[in-house]
Amino acid sequence: KSIKIININSNGAKGKVFAGQDFAVSAEVDLGNLTPNDVVVQLYYGPFEKQDSPANNLTVDMDTNGAKSKNGVHTYKGKINSKITGQLGYTVRIVPKNPLLISEFDLGLVNWADQ
Repeated sequence: KSIKIININSNGAKGKVFAGQDFAVSAEVDLGNLTPNDVVVQLYYGPFEKQDSPANNLTVDMDTNGAKSKNGVHTYKGKINSKITGQLGYTVRIVPKNPLLISEFDLGLVNWADQ
């Protein structure tokens, strides 16, 4: 069974968010046979007009309480701080977590939310 980002919810970002304000994002994630100790779920965000330039984007690790629902889905929560003005774009990604990895990208295993 593969991992999957099922749903992203950002009720706090439906309207205007002013520079310096936080807005909350939650994600429902099916980790398949993995546990929350095996992965890091991250918010990935940055200026909308520069979304293809990783140097302009930031990440925030999302937290989960570790509890699984009956269907094996974990809920992760995080906050984005809109430190800059203008439109921000964001998504959720899952990367491996293991102390033996030099970088979470070493294995080439990054799962992005469907756009």
